[in-house]
Amino acid sequence: METARQIVESMLSGLGLISIIVIVFTVVLRLSGTSRPSPFWLGIVFGVGAIAGMVHPSELAPGILIDSRAVMVALAAPFGGPVAAIVAMSMAAAVRAFLGGVGAYAGIAGILIVGLVGIVHARIFTQRRDLVSFSILGFASTIHLLALALLPPDLAMKVLLSAAPYLVGMDFLGIVLLGIVLSLELKYRNNLILLQTAAEIDPLTRLANRRALERFSGKIRGRAESDRIDFSVIMFDIDHFKSVNDRFGHQIGDMVLEEVSRVIVTHVRKADLVVRYGGEEIAAVLPASTWQATMTIAETIRAKVEETVFIHHGHRIQLTISAGISTSHDGNTDFEAVLKEADLAVYDAKQYGRNRVEVYGRSEVSTDRQSA
Repeated sequence: METARQIVESMLSGLGLISIIVIVFTVVLRLSGTSRPSPFWLGIVFGVGAIAGMVHPSELAPGILIDSRAVMVALAAPFGGPVAAIVAMSMAAAVRAFLGGVGAYAGIAGILIVGLVGIVHARIFTQRRDLVSFSILGFASTIHLLALALLPPDLAMKVLLSAAPYLVGMDFLGIVLLGIVLSLELKYRNNLILLQTAAEIDPLTRLANRRALERFSGKIRGRAESDRIDFSVIMFDIDHFKSVNDRFGHQIGDMVLEEVSRVIVTHVRKADLVVRYGGEEIAAVLPASTWQATMTIAETIRAKVEETVFIHHGHRIQLTISAGISTSHDGNTDFEAVLKEADLAVYDAKQYGRNRVEVYGRSEVSTDRQSA
């Protein structure tokens, strides 16, 4: 009974230290923002958790250590993928090798086995993280006891009879309880991302809105300042859009706006941000783009919109679009100033006849349907 009490106390102590890892896991998720957390860093988190589980082991015999390391190693793959599992396994195995003793080889083998179990489990259940999947993982992880075959027969039998039932039970509870807690935290973070994304999307066009533009502008401004790389802004304005609404109604106007938005998104780069700036105005922000490269993109979009024909009750609706371009230059990374210049350039395009592209400060290179 004394041995059983020591094993349970050791496992509970290890699980208590592991609970601190939940906080670290939460911090890693929050720091990653809307992007996927790095599998490597998640592996570090779970590896540290496994090591924490070995801080206060129950020493059943000299070199035979009973602890809760398997809990974190098993959970590494379901939350971080194979890379995280490999990192966690490597860290835990290195520490167990350092601790040494007659059970070192069996301990390392057990770590590798439970890590592989976690990888297979994550492969089978993919993104499923619930009570059932964690219960299955808890049961499956018990096969790490096969590593006892590497111990001398008498020691293996002693561990199997005196410690295995408690080890299996505590590992099962640890995997299920900690898995659910981490899963709830991950779900909470994903819901926050969904809410943030919804708050930054225009419901009609599905383009980003001005709130998203504010966040994005800070990123490209910082990059422009540190790397001295120009960025560009294209301001698009649908020509005579008000007459479309007046003649055909706002429902058709909305359809036209959606289609123009689709054309713009299709012809910009993946790294660019397209924003419904207001009404029929759409802005495209192009990081690391010169005015010449931006001019080519804007002219392609202008031509594609001109080619697009809308049919409504037998009526052909053919639209054109005007565009204004501005690019940061001479160390000027003031995003608001560049945006204002693009707005002034599209105003010039309207004044000079519409269906054309104007570059702020470079009217000699502007294009229209005659010169294109």
